[in-house]
Amino acid sequence: MILDYLKALFESQDGFYYAYQVDEDNCLAKIFWADAQARMNYSLFGDTITFDPTYGTNKYHMAFTPFTGVDNHKKSVTFPAALVDHENDGSFIWVFKKFLDCMGNKEPQCILTDQDPAIKLGVRSVFKQARHRYCMWHIMKKLTDKVESRICKETDFVERICGVVWDTDLEPIEFEEKWTQVINDFELNDKTWLTYMYGKRHKWIPAYFRDLPLGCLLKPTQRSESQNSYFKRFESIDDTLVEFWLRFQSAMEQQRYNHRFLDAASDKDIATRFLLRQ
Repeated sequence: MILDYLKALFESQDGFYYAYQVDEDNCLAKIFWADAQARMNYSLFGDTITFDPTYGTNKYHMAFTPFTGVDNHKKSVTFPAALVDHENDGSFIWVFKKFLDCMGNKEPQCILTDQDPAIKLGVRSVFKQARHRYCMWHIMKKLTDKVESRICKETDFVERICGVVWDTDLEPIEFEEKWTQVINDFELNDKTWLTYMYGKRHKWIPAYFRDLPLGCLLKPTQRSESQNSYFKRFESIDDTLVEFWLRFQSAMEQQRYNHRFLDAASDKDIATRFLLRQ
């Protein structure tokens, strides 16, 4: 009944793409959607995207998995989104295939995710051209759990390592030298997680993907953090599908209103500067 309501709602909108899958009990297992505005936004701003399934679940324990980019005002913009009942490789492969079908098989140049093995398998299975990178914010959130509490709280280790990781002006050799210096200064060569992440540095450190367009998406800590916080303002674990949809629509209306406002402000500023030059 609820699915019939959503289908009728989706089909009443021009340019709306959706797909769904039910399980053996005929219960909704996966649903993917993108309205005309989301699809147009991807055509404009979809060079580099993030895929993040960490926003939480609804009443039916379905994980919300939006695709996000950066618009012309350097603000987050939402592309398609999905709900899945299991966060496994099968679910992610299905979502990624629907994403490409929705977008006419136009791949992004880079897709940014966390280190979930199921997501990595899904990306590798579906995307043939997009470069896969790890989200720096998700990685750095783990830092204080992976390094001795005393070192994090009583020394300037966190400040120094963050200064190296987030320095977008470093060349690869400079990053390697500075990272090694910090690790040696605090005698952390035996920390397995730090060693592992250094070995994967080409997958998440800005110095190794300076050639990517919209590299700003991968760099600021606030990018993933702010988008994560933004959606959490509009979600509830007790939501039904219809309630979730209404909350999602509210989030999109606010995001798109902000974009229009910034567009108008930018146009006004351009016009003002043009007139002043006359």
